[in-house]
Amino acid sequence: MSRGVGQVRIAQDWQTLEALTIQLAAKIVDYSQKHKLKFSKVLVIPKGGYFLGLLLPEMLGFNNDQLIHTCVQTYVQGAGKQTGSLILGPMPTEADIKGQDILIVDEVWDTGMTLDFVVRYLKDRGSKTITIAVLHYKPGKSRIKNKKPDIYVKMTDAWIDYAWETARIKGKQPISVSRQTKPSRIFKLDPPPPVDID
Repeated sequence: MSRGVGQVRIAQDWQTLEALTIQLAAKIVDYSQKHKLKFSKVLVIPKGGYFLGLLLPEMLGFNNDQLIHTCVQTYVQGAGKQTGSLILGPMPTEADIKGQDILIVDEVWDTGMTLDFVVRYLKDRGSKTITIAVLHYKPGKSRIKNKKPDIYVKMTDAWIDYAWETARIKGKQPISVSRQTKPSRIFKLDPPPPVDID
């Protein structure tokens, strides 16, 4: 998604993100008690979700064997826009998902395209329940009609500069081999079909 000229920007430093994550953990506990849910897996969406994937399992008492992740990307690093395609890396197997009560954690619901795809992926492989928890929800940017994250801390439509994005070494070229090779799988993003995430 392109950054508009003069668009409001919010910087989120490490201390702010930790405080928001503590608030998110409390909201997850409240939500799970209200809906009588006991999550069996936490699914992390890289890269922003890794921050939450580090802190939330400790805060909420999850074991390492309960953590899974998806590798789904729509955002072009440094370009400030969505690609119009989903770029997929390793994904959890049906054995990881089937019959599981899954808590998805990510830093932001922006267009909602990534999270909507992940929910459909999980449902297609037999997950029992799916709950989405994010730090920030952008209702004005969402392209998924009549859906939003189950749990979120802040609502905004501002561009958010997360601490891990500003922590890159300035003036250095990326050293990742993946920057020089083609992704393993690319799916074109058409407007998604309606999918209930309840």
